[in-house]
Amino acid sequence: MKEIIATKELGNGRYAFIVEVASSGGGEYRHPGVLRLMTTDRAGFDSLEETTRYKGNKKFKEIEFYNVDLRYTGPRSHYYKALGWLTGKMDKMK
Repeated sequence: MKEIIATKELGNGRYAFIVEVASSGGGEYRHPGVLRLMTTDRAGFDSLEETTRYKGNKKFKEIEFYNVDLRYTGPRSHYYKALGWLTGKMDKMK
């Protein structure tokens, strides 16, 4: 499962986006997932919805990521804080 949470146009045909990707299991959480801040060009941005793998895909460049527990997304959770950190970093990008 994936969900594109936020996008931003950086200019010169570049885009930044935050995506939430769920894992099938393993890790330290019962419902593991990853929040990723990534950049891409126009062609990659147009294919965001159809793309199934972001990690290792040559169209996308990973800037930062956080492993999160997708069961807890409230304001005191690590998920919420990580999303705030990534959103802040994306807002500062040019």
